[in-house]
Amino acid sequence: MIDKIINNTINFYHSLPQLLRHLSGSLKRNWKWLVIPLATSVILLVAMLIGFKASKTTEETQAIWYYRYIGLITLIWTLVTLYFNTMRYRRDYFEYKNFDYPASFKTIIYTLIFSVGMIISISIVVVVKPVNLDSSFIALAFYWIMWNIFIILTSQVLGLIRMISHYRIFDITLYIVFALMVVTVPILYIPSEKPSLVMHILMLNPLFYLVSGIEEAVIIGINSLGNLPYHFYFMVWIGIAALLLYIFRPYIAYEKFRMTRTRSIHLKNTAEPEKVKSTNITD
Repeated sequence: MIDKIINNTINFYHSLPQLLRHLSGSLKRNWKWLVIPLATSVILLVAMLIGFKASKTTEETQAIWYYRYIGLITLIWTLVTLYFNTMRYRRDYFEYKNFDYPASFKTIIYTLIFSVGMIISISIVVVVKPVNLDSSFIALAFYWIMWNIFIILTSQVLGLIRMISHYRIFDITLYIVFALMVVTVPILYIPSEKPSLVMHILMLNPLFYLVSGIEEAVIIGINSLGNLPYHFYFMVWIGIAALLLYIFRPYIAYEKFRMTRTRSIHLKNTAEPEKVKSTNITD
């Protein structure tokens, strides 16, 4: 076991320059996925500021809209990152496995890059907001870490599930789930101090934890970290995602071996039809 870890570490550092070159080329081809969410967040913020100034909105109302804006931006970055990583995972998985590279390398790097874009979008609000909001970068950093862990694990799980599923059915299901996220996370509404039964049900959604956590980190600051049971509940989701990833990877590896073996036999039979025919007659 120790020898395998050492060999994998040596192989990773040996292949790191080529991995970085491959990643650099991929970034150049997919830069729009990073620029569009960032530009959208800036345009929405400018439009909101202009609207506040034109209508002379009160600070209380502004705080409510900032809360929704932070939630919307967080959700946009979350769904874009999940979609991007999930749709690319199959190609990256087989490509990196063929060269004995870590299959999760690009998922981790891309998630970190997208998370930096999300933090930039949110930090702009913290800097330019005209109202007195008790923002906490410590709380924001905590939820940023939780966001990265969740996205990295969930992207790989969804990517592996997509590899063994019917693509069209999986994609349609994913679109429906993404649409539901818009109405089941605290964007259109703001949770009260004493959540109702419906709110407790919505809080079972792990994205609710991330979106509301980042919203509260910007609006109410360090107090957003006070709900310890909810943190524990989210950790359970992280554990489930890690377990699913541990279960699916060997299964996918077997499927890859089976598909490769079947393809090799098919190519051999096609290349030597007379031999196959004589063998069938003999049998």
